Amino acid sequence: MFNDCTRFQATPALMVSNPAIQIFSGFVTVKLHNEIPMPGFLYFPVQFVDCCVLGIGILTVASYPWEKSKYMIMTLKQLKAAGNNEYTRKMLRSLFPIKVMFGNGNNFIDKLTPLIMQDFVINQTVSLLLLTY
Repeated sequence: MFNDCTRFQATPALMVSNPAIQIFSGFVTVKLHNEIPMPGFLYFPVQFVDCCVLGIGILTVASYPWEKSKYMIMTLKQLKAAGNNEYTRKMLRSLFPIKVMFGNGNNFIDKLTPLIMQDFVINQTVSLLLLTY
């Protein structure tokens, strides 16, 4: 039910807007620190740090269901807690980890998604800085 509510609107919006804001505010922080007067300039580093913490935090929490359910399924298969009959074996083979999905395809958030997102932001910010020098 969670995937149906957030798959097409909320999660893609977070995964597009948050890096875009980070790239823009990182660029302004590094490139335009002399052109913007001081009280207004502080908005951009704060916004960069806020989006970084928000993105890492939300994506890390969104990866927990996949990690925890994968661990639980592995533990159940090793213990065979429910017995050793044919029905139990078929049931354990049919289980799959819970995934927080986004978009139309088979995209889901795993434990490396926050790091991949931050790597993308840093690469794009540095590329933008190199293009403007």
